Amino acid sequence: MAPASPPFDRDDADVVLRSSDNVDFRVHRMILSVASPVFKDMFHIPPPAALAVEDTHPETGLPLVQLAEDSRTLDNFLRLCYPFKQPVMDCLEDIHAFLRAARKYEYEYGIVEMRAKLIAFAPQKPLRVYAIACSMELEAEARFAATESPSIIPMDLESFTQLGLDQITSGQLFRLMEFLARSFKGIFEYAAPSTNMHSEGDTTHTTLFLTPHVPDHPPDVLMRSCDGADFRVHKFMLSMVSPELARMLSESPESEVGLAAQESLQVIHLPENGRTLSKLLHFCYPIETPELECFDVAHTVLMAAKKYQVARAVETARKKWMEYIRTDHLRTYFIAMMHGWMEEAREAAKYAVFHYRDIYVPEMDSLPAEAYRRLWDYRQRSQAALKLVFPGYSLIFDSGSALAGFNGLKAYPPLWIGVLSELATKDMIDGPCSHTTILSPVLDQNLRQSRYRQSSRSVQSIIAESKGVQEKLQEALSTVCSLRFIMEFSH
Repeated sequence: MAPASPPFDRDDADVVLRSSDNVDFRVHRMILSVASPVFKDMFHIPPPAALAVEDTHPETGLPLVQLAEDSRTLDNFLRLCYPFKQPVMDCLEDIHAFLRAARKYEYEYGIVEMRAKLIAFAPQKPLRVYAIACSMELEAEARFAATESPSIIPMDLESFTQLGLDQITSGQLFRLMEFLARSFKGIFEYAAPSTNMHSEGDTTHTTLFLTPHVPDHPPDVLMRSCDGADFRVHKFMLSMVSPELARMLSESPESEVGLAAQESLQVIHLPENGRTLSKLLHFCYPIETPELECFDVAHTVLMAAKKYQVARAVETARKKWMEYIRTDHLRTYFIAMMHGWMEEAREAAKYAVFHYRDIYVPEMDSLPAEAYRRLWDYRQRSQAALKLVFPGYSLIFDSGSALAGFNGLKAYPPLWIGVLSELATKDMIDGPCSHTTILSPVLDQNLRQSRYRQSSRSVQSIIAESKGVQEKLQEALSTVCSLRFIMEFSH
């Protein structure tokens, strides 16, 4: 243990604070109680008649409080609490650490002082300031830092991490990128925008599960959803198709007081709603496959199916859910990342890789920015790979069109976005596609070029060209889609 530097080594101190790196600060309860409500409450609790050895400072016999902050942060924090000259903090990391401590101990004056210091760094280090401001929920500072940010955000892992952007949400990163994509026009939106997305099953009741008749085997389990829907089912059927439900049934009480007890039913409470359990139970019996009528239903059923390991439900719900990649690739991507579904996330990324202007989805604010960074990094590496292996690259990016790119990407023409996305995902969803998929953009390209030439090409030659282009594209896209994209993601 090491003593702190003056003035935190005084003999008239009445408590000792020990930092995480074992530096002891001798301080005064009264001063800290005035500065921090948290310390005030801590010191207000009467100490026991005899302190435990680990709660006693060995040299002074004073109460010892061990804190999570390191000595550098604690020294800066205490110097601002005391009526001394303010500590010199010319490093953003010191300011960030101080803000975390001040927020933890509810030191309002310290937060105000550090906010002023933080914003002064914005012109020199806007992205780092933005990351700190977002992580500390400092809206004004985040807004100002956004207006000072460069037009390109580095997406390589090393730079991204050094800037601290991995500490914010994907939604906060998206809103900054959207602001930069507008060339700083309009107002920077710090808060998550309101959306009209909602679960179609929240207010609409679908047909509930009707227990199939099993001769000589009446239902012996009552499955109850979070919204109070009851399902009378058969234990042997659930145990046969779901290892997780089998485990839960073996560990749950035999019955509960009330109707279930009168019927001798074992009761099991599940956190899913009635709509989801109704769909899931259809997959537990050899009966007709239920309809998964919308994105949210497919999502919740897939989530439950994976959780309870119902293989038939997983297969059906996943296939249905994957169909939404074409219409909602960002939601499918972020939901997959949220649940750790790496295979589904990879497939959604394959479709999203050729898009560079995204729209907000609420799941962005539930995931770290690393999830969004990986998608952008994949886009940049894919474009580089496509350019390297596809000789007809210039056909996609018509040199005569002034297509604006963003954040290091060149924009794909609208016709080619659809073609590339379809070719990248066709095999996984519908099977191989014909060369007619790329006929439209090739024809469009030739029509635009013919405006500047005296002669035009025959339709037959254009069709032949589209076949050749497809073969080259398929070869290039196989390289793109084999790029390493996602490793295991934790949050």
